[in-house]
Amino acid sequence: MKSTAIHLFGILLLAALALPPAAEAARAKSAKKAKAEKASAPAVTAAPAEKEVPAAEAPAPLAQAFRFGGDFRLRQEAMDNVPMKTGAYSRGGLNDYFRFRTRVWGRFAPSEKAAVNARLMHEVRQYVDPSSGSAYEWPDELAFDNLNVALKFADGAVDVVAGRQDLMFPDTERLLGEGTAKDGSRSAYMDAVSAVVRMNEGRTRLNAFAAYDNAVDPLAIGNVDRDLNGYTPNDTGMDEAGAGAFLRQALGEEAWVQGYYLWKHDTAWRDGTGTRHEHEDIHTVGARGRMPLPGIDGLSASAEVAGQWSPASDEDRRAMMAAAGLQQAFPDAAGKPFVGVQGLYLSADDPDTDANEGWNPLWARYPWISELMIYAYDADGAGLWQNLAYGWLEAGFAPAKGQKVKASVGYLSAPEADGAGGGHERGWLAMVRYDFPLWASKAREGMKVYGHLQAEGLKPGDYYADEDRVGFFLRWELTFAF
Repeated sequence: MKSTAIHLFGILLLAALALPPAAEAARAKSAKKAKAEKASAPAVTAAPAEKEVPAAEAPAPLAQAFRFGGDFRLRQEAMDNVPMKTGAYSRGGLNDYFRFRTRVWGRFAPSEKAAVNARLMHEVRQYVDPSSGSAYEWPDELAFDNLNVALKFADGAVDVVAGRQDLMFPDTERLLGEGTAKDGSRSAYMDAVSAVVRMNEGRTRLNAFAAYDNAVDPLAIGNVDRDLNGYTPNDTGMDEAGAGAFLRQALGEEAWVQGYYLWKHDTAWRDGTGTRHEHEDIHTVGARGRMPLPGIDGLSASAEVAGQWSPASDEDRRAMMAAAGLQQAFPDAAGKPFVGVQGLYLSADDPDTDANEGWNPLWARYPWISELMIYAYDADGAGLWQNLAYGWLEAGFAPAKGQKVKASVGYLSAPEADGAGGGHERGWLAMVRYDFPLWASKAREGMKVYGHLQAEGLKPGDYYADEDRVGFFLRWELTFAF
């Protein structure tokens, strides 16, 4: 029910605003340490990186090479009036449900150069509205969302991770980051081999991967046989494979440029109507960069452009993506606020040509643009970001240590007017998110409670059939990590 979600949203907001300063400081310290560890660790691990041990120090006993932990995530999400291009509303209208995800992980690192990681995950959901919701009912299934070996070579200049892993390299979120698009952030793994090669004293960095993701998880424990990869809600059998490389060069303290190439192969599959869709090989080439602008401290510009084609496939794809932005940071001001203006373009299929000009988001079919808008794409395909021109203003600050607030408002349009409303205007989208810590243990490092609040609203335009019903998405979340 709407009142249930909004009431819980308000209660949690009041609780978060009353955070004890000590808990905030502990959370900030933990986050700072985790960030430092991530920068020096292998590309992906199932657990925090081991502390660095001086070479002269004696090796730890074998028992200390084992580490264990886990987390429990509780979410409540509610949404309504999220429009789709067909004229219907996503998920039938009002949805209000709880999500309960539990993960436990183990890590065996007999040396600084080798580690074995495993993480077991389980999630169930309880629907408030509609009461007949049936996704992820108890007992559902157990799944390994991490199961890999991480190795270091060349005195730490080369990191290799082989096996199931959460894979995202720096500044690749528009292309990479979700290997299980259809399970809605229950997991995000890819079955892959990834490598990070650092050269030129770390100023030059090569990030590369090769992956093969099955439509149905062969390691799942249970009899659900859930489709994880396909585009539409009821398609089956589409395995995804591919490889890519990102070459990143630092140009200064805050400036860098990155070029990349990715190849993705979607196997042939059938949708819920029985229609067969042939395989496709998608090639993507692009570049991205960031550079501080002279004259004003804290002012920087960023840009990205990429093109796609599929010459050896039955479907002739010719698509593009472009993004650009300006951001002004105030690092010396209280709360370290920032403001920015951003733009994004994802090409659309032109029905008057034989080619397919629609952008394919590759392994980025997750809500990196918006939680609400990913549901608005239900009729296009699960997370199939395309046919979008989006410009927005954003701002954020840290009200206290360990806390973060970010808000944005922007205008969305569709290059191709293929919606039920017949127009190009998708509408106005507003978003706000507040991340906060609640508690951190002084007795055990890594044991903590943290969460976030998120709200999004869409005033739809004439791309959709009904411009009068404002769509919304609300979420509160708490995570206990141990």
